[in-house]
Amino acid sequence: MKVLFPLEENKSFESKIALHFGRAPWIGIYDTETKQLEINPNPILNFHGKIERPALKLTELEFQVVFVKGIGRKAIEALKEKGIKIKTGNFNTIREALKNKEKWVEI
Repeated sequence: MKVLFPLEENKSFESKIALHFGRAPWIGIYDTETKQLEINPNPILNFHGKIERPALKLTELEFQVVFVKGIGRKAIEALKEKGIKIKTGNFNTIREALKNKEKWVEI
């Protein structure tokens, strides 16, 4: 399973999870099977105001779960339409969130 994290910074597992899903400068994808983390610039930053549902652009990254601290209604609808689970929790870094996976709450 692959988990997408919107991030404030690119500091591997110590990266802070962004408060605003669509405005996060970085996107991290963690593969639970290989234990690998890949962090790249957020591709939807370039689409705000240009397309109606920029969250759909992210689905090209082939993840099954997104962990967020904040997300808008339209993004929730777009991701759920694609079968992506949306999780949240009071965790600040990727490492902290992964360590406490059993405490994640589904939106």
